[in-house]
Amino acid sequence: MGIFGRKKTTVGLDIGSGLIKVAVIDHSKKQPELMKVAITPLLADAIVEGEVMDPGIVSDAIRGALSAAGVKSKSVVTAVGGRDVIIKKIQIERVKEQQARELMRWEAEQHVPFDMESVELDFQILEARADREQASSPHRCRPHAWHR
Repeated sequence: MGIFGRKKTTVGLDIGSGLIKVAVIDHSKKQPELMKVAITPLLADAIVEGEVMDPGIVSDAIRGALSAAGVKSKSVVTAVGGRDVIIKKIQIERVKEQQARELMRWEAEQHVPFDMESVELDFQILEARADREQASSPHRCRPHAWHR
């Protein structure tokens, strides 16, 4: 089974300030195996201090790296990072998803130093600990916010 319970092959994409990197990993064996790697340089100043200055150059470089690695899939695993990303673990009572979204927004308003209109907000409910598997036990959540 692949990473996150998905396909047998995972494509990783790393967008750096100077390079686009693609890694193809096969999960069909006992241990994951790196099958292909492709690295494509970016033109200078395409990404400056984590901000994309020229989306066309960056998207062309991503397409080139995916092509060089022989990737045809539209699904990749990537991450958003940098100084404008905030991740905080909190505990809330068990609630429905819509209520959890409202709680995450309120929580973010307390901690995010940006105008909430310029923030993308998401959250992940973490698995309950074995000693707290009761219906009344709180959720442990990891809200994610990043500044656009």
